[in-house]
Amino acid sequence: MKSKTTIILALFLAIGFAFASPSLDYTPPTLSDNSHTFNDWTEINLTINEENLSQFEFDWDYTEMDNYLVGYWRFDESLGTNAYDSSEIGNNGTLINMNPGLDNCTGNCSGWTINGKKQNAVVFDSVDDFVSVADDNTLDITDEITIEAWVNSLGNAPIPINGWQYMKPITLSPVTPEANYQVKIELTTSNFDYSRAKANGEDLRFYETNGTKLDYWIEKWNATGTSTIWVEVATNNTGTIYMYYGNPSASSESDVNSTFIRVIDGAQPLVGSWHFDEGSGTVAYDTSGNDNGGTLTNMDSATDWVNGKFGKALTFDGTDDAVNCGTDASLTGINSEISLEAWIYLDSLTTHNKVIYHSNNCYGIAVLSDGRTEVRIRDGGTNYDANAPAGTITAGQWYHLVGTYNGEYVRSYVNNVMKNEKIHTGDIDTSATVIYISNPSAYPFHGIIDEARIYNKALTVDEISDLYTNYGYTTKNYPGRVLVRKYASPEPTATIGNETATGISKAGSYGIGANTTTAFASINNQIITGAISSGWNHIVQTYNGSNQKLYANGELKTSQALTGAISANSNNFTIGNLF
Repeated sequence: MKSKTTIILALFLAIGFAFASPSLDYTPPTLSDNSHTFNDWTEINLTINEENLSQFEFDWDYTEMDNYLVGYWRFDESLGTNAYDSSEIGNNGTLINMNPGLDNCTGNCSGWTINGKKQNAVVFDSVDDFVSVADDNTLDITDEITIEAWVNSLGNAPIPINGWQYMKPITLSPVTPEANYQVKIELTTSNFDYSRAKANGEDLRFYETNGTKLDYWIEKWNATGTSTIWVEVATNNTGTIYMYYGNPSASSESDVNSTFIRVIDGAQPLVGSWHFDEGSGTVAYDTSGNDNGGTLTNMDSATDWVNGKFGKALTFDGTDDAVNCGTDASLTGINSEISLEAWIYLDSLTTHNKVIYHSNNCYGIAVLSDGRTEVRIRDGGTNYDANAPAGTITAGQWYHLVGTYNGEYVRSYVNNVMKNEKIHTGDIDTSATVIYISNPSAYPFHGIIDEARIYNKALTVDEISDLYTNYGYTTKNYPGRVLVRKYASPEPTATIGNETATGISKAGSYGIGANTTTAFASINNQIITGAISSGWNHIVQTYNGSNQKLYANGELKTSQALTGAISANSNNFTIGNLF
């Protein structure tokens, strides 16, 4: 209990016509400044002698403590790694990831400072530093509780969400290059405790620092290995997002359609997808889910993997280099609709350059020596071609090529523009012969090919536009589809931070905290909040078994009807996480 005593004495003394010089003598209290004592009662002796003062004012701050106090951290040490508990319990804290030798921390630092609300204090950098107090049965409070602290928050730390016990910061480097950017998150047994989340990750949630809830999709969940999650980060230049988990009653909000720009689906039309991102080896893996991996033929695995339009790619020498994608029926049995897609970069245009080629000439896409693109299907032994005009393609530039047949039209697209179409109705011939990227004999490709794909449907104009403008991601974990997302180089990589609670808390049980605009309190992960102003704020939480209340600077901000015992757990009591 904090109290402040102000004594004002007004004295008017006169002796004859002359006045003695004013003076004041002060004898300090019996107990020295900043000391404490543990007794049922204490007498404090204070002596003030004055002469000829018309008025003087004496301010005295003191703290009266009783047996209910289980932790009191003044943070007046100014040096070292210990934050001592001034209650009679001895719940001393240890500075974690802080500078114990910094005695006047100002600016972007963490450590001791002389600029506290009352004498010294500690400064946190909102990244990974905190004061840890070991779990103790005196801190496993289950019935009634009061927590208070003076807080001067300088940042926008996230506010916890109702029902969730745990949170991890995720750092993105570089920051997101544009709004609504899809970021890949990988959880492993070394950076994530799977036992604290629901099976299949149903209770995962992602937020920006400003409280914006983010769409996400769990591509793969593996509680004994690596899990892959995609998060659509809403705001440009975002460097940190937060992952919440640990809510047994939560249901999954994983949604592939909300997370990506477009999902090219239907009846799982993708039958072959070669990203060429391996960067080494003799196999170009198929990520469509059909296992149509390609074998590098007449190629040098030491030199033919190069930088591509997106990540890595393959360069072909124009003599006999090719990728043999096999004869699986998913590729060779296409007979009604088809789409062929690739990014290409030609080194020369001296001859015919085959990009994707059925070795029995049933379908294919190529670039001719005069810069025309050729999209072909064969029906009954007759070729039906849709060719772009001469000069459409020149060497030394990247182009996005798409060829489609929908059962009525053969169409050729270059960089999202339809260049030609040919009317034809009929079925595509089928033959169980090899599908090549490039060709090892007649008319091999001379240049770089990246992101080659084959579909058993005709892509729509909108799908082609999205693929040209963005990036088509494919994975065996979601077979037969293309997930269109944004892309920048270099892509942001995600680093999973330490599990943390926000502010001052025993995670999952109780806690308080604040950022520059909002204070909060939590009992059993039930959150209440109240508005505050920047600068120093006195935050108090109370719970009496039926109501949780939040006060700021003596004003009741929020009250919540809440019953039941406070959950006890083995978590440490932490001070300062993400302040």
